[in-house]
Amino acid sequence: MPFELYSNVEFKAFSPFNLRPDYSEGAFTEANLEIVDQRKQIFDVWGFIVKDYSGLALTYPEDKLVAISAIAKEMKSLMRCRYLAGHWEKDMVRQLAWSGYSSSACPTTYLAPSWSWASVDALEQAIFLWMYRTGYQHFPLIEILTAHIDLASEDDETGPVTGGYLDVLGRLFQMDAEELGEGEEEQKKKEKQQKEDQRGDKEEIKEEHSDPEWGVQDRPCLIIQGLRTKLRLSKDRRYTRLNGPLYCIFLFLSYGDTPLVKGIALKQAGMLNVYRPVGLIEPDFIQDLRRDDPILGLLGDIEWKDDGNHTFLPDKSGMQTIRLI
Repeated sequence: MPFELYSNVEFKAFSPFNLRPDYSEGAFTEANLEIVDQRKQIFDVWGFIVKDYSGLALTYPEDKLVAISAIAKEMKSLMRCRYLAGHWEKDMVRQLAWSGYSSSACPTTYLAPSWSWASVDALEQAIFLWMYRTGYQHFPLIEILTAHIDLASEDDETGPVTGGYLDVLGRLFQMDAEELGEGEEEQKKKEKQQKEDQRGDKEEIKEEHSDPEWGVQDRPCLIIQGLRTKLRLSKDRRYTRLNGPLYCIFLFLSYGDTPLVKGIALKQAGMLNVYRPVGLIEPDFIQDLRRDDPILGLLGDIEWKDDGNHTFLPDKSGMQTIRLI
């Protein structure tokens, strides 16, 4: 069974509309993860499918999209949109915020465009898990103008692909990745412990990305447009080199108790305005971006309403179209 939170599901005869998550595990409480409408519930199901499926060891890595094709076919009538190399067009912006983690391997054969989770061999991936929590508002920061996929077989939209690209309208930023020194890493751990002590949380907090190959150098802090931020970069592939010019584009801003931004790091692909994603950009677990971080001001303004909701006014200056391959 490809995901644990849903039980007694037969993939050949199920509708995600009728599923209710099992929140019996401590972190998965209905207060945190309540699915607020049918479409969001479908995307939540797909997120768990991809998360668990991507950790399977396939004899032939090039069969990654082939193996999940049957499930995608079953869900297509519910999604009511195009299927794009493991992603669904209707919610494409948020689905670009996947992480392969630094332990992911770079396949020797072409699997999918680099913006797709199917492009790497990962121990486990998350594309848009936990994005549909009650009380969270989401503000997209990009617009996808064109989504093109080259299918290996024209009559099988959910099968293997030979190429593809996305034309995206957004703000492109210059970025530098700065590795943390040992002293800075120790200070970060102390800050995390102090925050947990203040919360009165005496339970042991599992380190994020606890893979033994996950090190300080795999979560460099980011300097964007010359401004030092509290954001970190998670590389999509183990041997991704961060030398040379780096860029980034932010995908969306989410706001619940605290603001959350997610973006993707980019490297030029040898052609003007053509880039390859190389990692996920997001805040550290302990960071509150409202405190001494320039990134929110760089992206736009947040207005507070009397009812407790927020209105985000994005800064659209310098918007440009780039191609992701």
